[in-house]
Amino acid sequence: MGGVLLLAGIVFAQGTGEWDGRISPQAEEHHRLGLAAMARGDMKTALRELRLGLKYTPKAVPLHNSLGEVYLATGEIDKAVVAFRKAIALGPLFAPAYGNMGRALERRRDLVGARDFYEGALRLRPDWPEIRCALGSVLRAEGNYAAARREFETVLKSDPERTEARFQLGLTLYALRDYAQAATEFRKVLGALPDHAHARYQLGLTLRRLGQHARAAEEFEKAHKLDPTLEPPAE
Repeated sequence: MGGVLLLAGIVFAQGTGEWDGRISPQAEEHHRLGLAAMARGDMKTALRELRLGLKYTPKAVPLHNSLGEVYLATGEIDKAVVAFRKAIALGPLFAPAYGNMGRALERRRDLVGARDFYEGALRLRPDWPEIRCALGSVLRAEGNYAAARREFETVLKSDPERTEARFQLGLTLYALRDYAQAATEFRKVLGALPDHAHARYQLGLTLRRLGQHARAAEEFEKAHKLDPTLEPPAE
């Protein structure tokens, strides 16, 4: 083996103590039980099963990744980061660990780190819409609106029905002051999800920017009925 892999700004020496891809039947069974416990929200049982699985196959990358997901779900971000780092060190080509590390770092408000790992995940799995949307959101938070727009448009090109990507595109267009196109995107979201309170609220903001104050007020009223915490902004 041997060789060097560069992903997400990190160099990994290949062939040096990585997981060989094999997993014992016992570890696989504990992983299955752990995933089932996660699905029903029983994180305590999930944690126990995953730890038991790792006793049988200590280098099993999927188990380390799932362990990190449990910690992420319980808000133990530092432990999640440790688990994802272990998964990546043992399996440099295991894309889910990169995506999850990005999520963990974003929760830590480390936008630069999150962006690096999201980009690493997409180099391994370019057709991953959830991570491409997550990358777009980070880019927008960093103020790189043009790059964020490209990410959301890439997702929608392959999956026009992905409403969350369309909503995020609308937010990005609003930040770019392309209010007419932003309004179009928010209307498309509402065409698919009429009860999307935040899309209605953002449409109201956008219409107000376009000088359509009466229609904006209607959208604010509808948004407030759907979510009473969404009060119309001050004039």
